[in-house]
Parts: sequence; C-alpha cells; structure tokens
Amino acid sequence: IISPLLLLSEELKDAKTVKDFATALVKFITGIGLEEKIREKTKILSSYGETDLASDEGEILKIIYQALDILVSSSADSPADADSFKSRLELTLCEAKLGRIPSYLDEITIGDADMLRADGIRHVYILGANRGEFPATPSDASYFTDRDKTELGEFGIEIENNSEFAYSRELFYFSRAIASAEQSVTIFYTTGDFSFAKTEKSEAIERIAAITDNEIKAVKVCELPLHRRIYSPEAALDLSVKTRSEKLLGALIELGYADELARRGESVTNEELHLDKETPNKIYDRDIYLSQTRIDKFTDCPLSYFLSYTLNLSENETASFDARNIGSFIHSIFENYFKKRKQFEALGKSDDEIDSEAIAEQAARECVESVREEGSGGKRLSYVIKRLTSSAKLVLDTLIDELSESKYKPSFFELPIKDGAPGYPTASEFKMQNGHSAKVIGNIDRVDLFEGEDGIYVRVVDYKTGTKIFSPTDLDRGRNLQMFLYLKAIVESRDEKFLELVGAENKKLIPAAVIYAKSEIGDTKLMHSDKDGMLEAFTGAQKREGMVFDSSESITAMGKYLPIKFTKDGSPTKTSQDKIYDSDGWDKLMQKVSSAVCRAADGITSGNISAKPMLTKHSSPCEYCKFKPVCRNAGQKSAP
Repeated sequence: IISPLLLLSEELKDAKTVKDFATALVKFITGIGLEEKIREKTKILSSYGETDLASDEGEILKIIYQALDILVSSSADSPADADSFKSRLELTLCEAKLGRIPSYLDEITIGDADMLRADGIRHVYILGANRGEFPATPSDASYFTDRDKTELGEFGIEIENNSEFAYSRELFYFSRAIASAEQSVTIFYTTGDFSFAKTEKSEAIERIAAITDNEIKAVKVCELPLHRRIYSPEAALDLSVKTRSEKLLGALIELGYADELARRGESVTNEELHLDKETPNKIYDRDIYLSQTRIDKFTDCPLSYFLSYTLNLSENETASFDARNIGSFIHSIFENYFKKRKQFEALGKSDDEIDSEAIAEQAARECVESVREEGSGGKRLSYVIKRLTSSAKLVLDTLIDELSESKYKPSFFELPIKDGAPGYPTASEFKMQNGHSAKVIGNIDRVDLFEGEDGIYVRVVDYKTGTKIFSPTDLDRGRNLQMFLYLKAIVESRDEKFLELVGAENKKLIPAAVIYAKSEIGDTKLMHSDKDGMLEAFTGAQKREGMVFDSSESITAMGKYLPIKFTKDGSPTKTSQDKIYDSDGWDKLMQKVSSAVCRAADGITSGNISAKPMLTKHSSPCEYCKFKPVCRNAGQKSAP
C-alpha cells in the first residue's frame, strides 16, 4: 500500500494541470496491477455463478478510464490542484452507471453527505460518525482567528466567521441525512484507527442519545445477532451451521458453497479440555520459569498458553519496524539518556551538558536499524525516525522535569531478575502442587532509590507505550502482577553483591512504589507553538499510574508526578485511597500476587488447555488471537 502511494504522491507534487493529474492516476493504476486484479476477481465471481457481479466488476476500470478521458478531452491544460481535480473527477464519475438493481425497488445510493440528492429513502446508513470527521471540525485558513474577527467587528471591520459558518453547514448535512430516512437510520463510528490511536464518537451521537433519554444506545457490530449480520457469504455460512435452516442451506448450495459447508460441519468446541494425567508429569517434571506475558497468556486462555509456550507454535514473521517495536524504541531512548545522565553525574557535570536530543536521535537509529529489513527504509524510514524521535523527546522532557524536583535517583536500567545470579535480585519463588517451584523472571525498565530516615526506599518504574490503564482490581484477576513481583524480588533480595550495589548492606529496603510512566503520544491542542507552552501542555497530558507506600517522606520525595491526588486538606482523594498501601497492605498485596501466580502455575502444570478465555465487558482475548483456526472457539464474544 505505502510504496505505490508514495510514488503517486511524488508524481502529484509536479502536477499543475488536469492532464498532469490524470496521467499520474493512470501510472498509479497500472503500477498496482489493477487490471490483472480485477480480471482475477471476475474469474472467481464467474466460478461461483455470479455472472452479473463479474460483468459489473469488469466494467469498473473501463468507467475510470472513460472519466479520465472526458476530463482530459474537455480541459487538458486547465490549471488544477488536488482539490479541484478531485471535485471534477467526482462529478464525472457520478454520471457513470453500474449495476442491475431495479430502480425504485431496491435501489442503493452511495455518496457524500454534502453531495447526495435523494428522496423517498427508506433506510439511511451513516458511516464514519467520529468526532472531528462527521460533522467535520472546520479549519479556517484565514490569517485572523475567531477572537481577532470578534474584536475587529467591535471597530466596525466585519470579517465573515468562516469556521462558524462551515460548522453550521456540517451540522446541516448531518441533520439532513437523518431527516431523509422514512423508516430507519443506522449510524456507524469506530473506536480506533489504523495507527492504533483511540477515536471518539461524534458529539452528534451523544446529542441523539440525550434527546431520546438514552433509549438509543450504541452496540458493537460483532455483538449483533448473526441473522442481522448476513451481509456476506461468510456470515451466511456461519448462520447456516448454527441454525441448520434448510432454506438457507439450499440457497448456499445453489450459489456454489457446498464444499465450504461440508468443511464446516457441526460446531466443535473444546472448552473443558485437559491433558491426560501422565503427560503433564513428563512435560513439567521440573521448576518452571514464568513472566508477566506468560501469566497473562494463561489467565486469558489456557489453550493459547499451551500452543504458544509448550508446543512453541508461532507465525513466520519478518523483522521490520512496526507498532510492536515502538515500546522497545521508546525504552531504548530512555535507557540511553539515563545511563548518560548517570555518567555525567559521576563526573560532577550538570544536566545542561547532556544533549538529550542527540542521544534520542542516536538511540532511535540504533533501534530502527536493529529491526529493519535488509535494504528497506529510504525516505519513509527517515520520516518514521524523525517523527518518533520528536515524540520520544517530548516524553523524555517530562521525565527530566520529574527527576529535577525528585529526590529519587535512577539507579538501574533494564535490570534483570535472575535465578540466583550474583549482583542481581533473585527471582521470586512459588511452590506448586506438584512439588516443584515457579520462578518469575523478567527485566525492570528502571529502578529508583531514595535514602530516607527509615531505610532505602525503592520504586520500580515501567514505561507504558499503550493506552491500557492500571487498576488495583487487576491484581484480583491475576493481571498486572509483574511490577509488584519485581519490587518484591528487590526488597526481599539477600544477594550480598546486589545489596552492596544498592547500598543496603545494613539498611532496610522499603517497597515505596510501583509506577507506570505513560509514554503514549496523544494529540494536544495549543494556541501557540512555542517550546515552553508545548512542554507545559504535554506535561499536563502525561500521567502516572500505580500504587505508593503510605509514607509522607517517600511521597514528598517523589515530587508532583504521582499516581495519586490529594484534597485541599492534604488527604488522598476518594479515587486515590485504594492506590496507597501501608505495611499490612503490602503483605495483603503480596498474598494476592502469590495466589495469582500459584493459580496460574498449578493450572499450567496440571495440564489445563481449555479454550475458555477470560472475557471482560469490553474485550475478548479471541479477538486478535492467532490460534483461531485451531481452537474452534473463535466466535467468543465479550462478557455482557
């Protein structure tokens, strides 16, 4: 997708006339092999007996070329930019006729809300009703802001407020689309985009809910009854297996889906599957090593754990720089910076002497080069490095600001939890029912230390690159145990070499905090783009999550970046109270953590391989599971 579009983009940069734009489009169409793809699709449709659809598909490219010919023959040398050429092409294509649906019986009209002209519509489907998309947030390209125009108006200089007019027009298009339906309106919006960023529903949807006293509520498309989702042969096949409807089966067989129906057969599940008694004893006749990823995998679905870590099944993947590498990328930059900072502090130098931007750039390139494909990259890779480096630099600025006022000092980076290795915290060990032990290992992003009156306070820091939010209730479900296990391993460590490195040979180690430092780059609006204003706005958007020890000395030493909030009288807010623990509370937390680890370890070693996922109100592990073809429970939905 990316390469042909980049080539098209380069062609369009030099386009000045209608002919130039048309030529660029023809090069793009031939470059992606559209003609061959359409020809292949018509063959497939014809093989299924869909001759009308095959004929229509074969006309598509002809219609596109005819539209471009009309434009070139009528206005080849006319000046054009992207917007004007797009408008001309849309108007030309609107005149094209395709399809054989009888008019005024079951006619389907598709178009933009501002271009559509239709009456007598029974059902309206509105797509893309997301905040800022539809109704769209207008952009006023004029020199003066709305505030400037208001002030100038007071002096008699009237300037039309284009943004207000444009937004009113968007609202009109939305209300007209709804009002044009005679029987029903269905509105679709998404909760995320292709860059994994969260998207919001349009404010118009919230207004509709409000004026109907919340009688109209949103529902996930995947949660609709199957009979309301028969928009494709795939959905019809799913329904036929569930209902065994003779009428539906007959129709599918007539359309050429007999083989697919035979392959599907009856619904098969393995929700309560276990290995036989002897097999687990042979596989797990030893101590086992767990990580948070493995514990989460088993908690989410025992079968998924078994296939991933016992059978070692995996997909063949090519090393490349994609969304999965963002976490490693961010961590690499932070680790490089703090190591360099520690070296400078040891030499008695100040923070101003550390070129954080240069460190970020170097770390970015090292990280990307380590995962990129041989010979890949070019301009796109350079752009990715530049964009992500700038984003990481903003996060790094907030971390620098945090440490400038904190008495906690970063002391370890990517600290491994090992099984008895000198100079490292020892892995926490948990006894299993089979007599062996489960040991939790991993790497801690950062460990900060602060020497107080009662001992050395220890906090562990994890950089969160996703949108997931920590909640103390996660521990009850056996999730997000990792940081607490790491902190437990450090404060309970008896390795003399490690204690010497910490400076705690004769001092008590106190579990001060588990901190999740949010490093997700979101959108922040600014009135002015100066550096100080940008840092201030971005700092306000950064959050700290986690739990802290109930010690005024330790909490004060952390500064303003805390996962808890306080009221005016200095007491924790109601929502913060469950994020603070005392000595007894720490013991109870460790009991929860231990129970969760033992529960998972005993389940693994007992041979539990049930395809019984942990469902929540909003999600299901099955949604993105790569083992759907194996488990036969791919239809699992989130809990009600």
